[in-house]
Amino acid sequence: MLLSIYDYKIEKTLKKLNHLAEAPVDKRLKSNLPFTLYITSAQKEWLEPYMTFLHNEKLVYVSLMREDHPLEGRSQDELVPVRLVPLPGLWASNEQKKA
Repeated sequence: MLLSIYDYKIEKTLKKLNHLAEAPVDKRLKSNLPFTLYITSAQKEWLEPYMTFLHNEKLVYVSLMREDHPLEGRSQDELVPVRLVPLPGLWASNEQKKA
């Protein structure tokens, strides 16, 4: 089955999150469970376009857990928690396709 570019981008983004977290982030988000991802500044730069896509499409709310300290001022190895909270639109399109 062919995927739309939109669905492909969602799947690719979730696979990257799974790989980075070494955990099934997509399954947690599908179950409407929030997930805290711990990333470094270097990983943030690599992952930012994907998290921005999910956030801008209102699929997942992404927030830094420590807003009082900007990520840019941290060392490259310091881990920063990023909270991913699923929103209803993330799986609505997939559920419609299955029906």
